[in-house]
Amino acid sequence: MSRLVVLPIRELATSKSRFDPALDPCRRVELSRSMLLDTVEAIVASGGFNTIAVLTPEPKAWDPDLPTGVRTVESTVPGLNESLSQHIKGLAWAKADSLSIVMPDLPSASEDDFAELAEAVEVQGSAVIVPDRHLVGTNVLAGELPFPWELSFGEKSFYKHLKEAMDRHISPLMLYKRGLMCDVDNPDDLMELYDGGSLRPRTEEFARSFATEKNSSLWTQ
Repeated sequence: MSRLVVLPIRELATSKSRFDPALDPCRRVELSRSMLLDTVEAIVASGGFNTIAVLTPEPKAWDPDLPTGVRTVESTVPGLNESLSQHIKGLAWAKADSLSIVMPDLPSASEDDFAELAEAVEVQGSAVIVPDRHLVGTNVLAGELPFPWELSFGEKSFYKHLKEAMDRHISPLMLYKRGLMCDVDNPDDLMELYDGGSLRPRTEEFARSFATEKNSSLWTQ
């Protein structure tokens, strides 16, 4: 089975806005870059996916940094659900049997986590969902192609995806893996993962350097 994973990322200038004012715009870009590269490298190390793609409005900003074999796909429409939907419709290039949509801010996810995800989508008729740790948002949405999900990323997306599955009489596999459930939306998320020693190298280095900055708002809020 040919397995495709797509990581959608927004324009870097507007990334991680919930870190404002704890991080200035340049530091937010640095954090976003560190987390995506950590997430991608864990996926590569898992060996579970034949094709790995970053969906971005700025492919040239990512091409030099991504591991060999990881491709960028240009997003040409605004909105996460809209750009992903457009991408799914044009998947002929990938020649994949399954698709996994993975959020790009999972810097504590391990190669074993992604290997388990790859195994889950090998099941015929698979429909897999990974919620965030608060059981509110969706960090991973996956399944056999044609894709079994309508996309509802955004506020309370976990509930929306589950309701849609029920309405369509789909029994999804809910994959509760801590590394896949721990995204980073705000300074508290980053501090918790840093204190727990579970961050991958780039994001850990970022958190360590920032933690030592004098009068750092991230660690005093």
